[in-house]
Amino acid sequence: MERIRMPNWDGCARKSGMFALSLVALSTYARAEAPEFQLRLGTGSAQSEQAAQAALFTAFFGESFDSGSDVPLFGETSDGTTGARNLGQGQEIAAEISWRVFDTLNNWSLHAGVLGSYGLRRYKLPEGIGVFTDPVTISLRYLSLGSSAEARKTWDVLNGRTADLRFGLGAQRTHFRAHLSSDLLDVDAEDFEDLGFLRVSSHLDLFSNQPRSPALRAGITAWSNKAIDVSYGIAIGF
Repeated sequence: MERIRMPNWDGCARKSGMFALSLVALSTYARAEAPEFQLRLGTGSAQSEQAAQAALFTAFFGESFDSGSDVPLFGETSDGTTGARNLGQGQEIAAEISWRVFDTLNNWSLHAGVLGSYGLRRYKLPEGIGVFTDPVTISLRYLSLGSSAEARKTWDVLNGRTADLRFGLGAQRTHFRAHLSSDLLDVDAEDFEDLGFLRVSSHLDLFSNQPRSPALRAGITAWSNKAIDVSYGIAIGF
């Protein structure tokens, strides 16, 4: 199988990743408090799903495709119509360990951490692809590991509930796999991608006066390949 030639780490990815890792190392020596662990369940990363689609496109058609763009793999079927059916929203589970490096004025604080995530999405093409008219099922999976630094501001709102706003930057490496199957086809593809990112996110506690309350989470991520992700879900801190 021909592998996609993914872009190398650009200057932003290198610098943001090294900066975040440096803050993690600094925080472990500068503060005695325990790290914060957070588990998140939510929507999958469109960027990682597109990268997996691009790998599958290359394996199936023998052509390279930019992973930061929409891939036409699920576009036209044998009769020229759009036939892809999404078998549920893409799902992601993520875990993050972070340390508070220091506090600033007006309830702002600087945090550094490491994070990992696993995502899954499935599609079905009832009309097949091109001349292959048998129904096709496509599964996309990815596993990511990275580091980040965040500035956070916290407020007490809604009768004891806590809300925060976070601005972060970092870098991550993603290993993605894709599988296409039908009665006649059995195609696998996998590759790695290294990207830097900028992220804005917010959390709102679901319960009041609970120090470890589950929280609603929403965020927007801008990747160094110019792709944009919008995500939402539930976050639980420990």
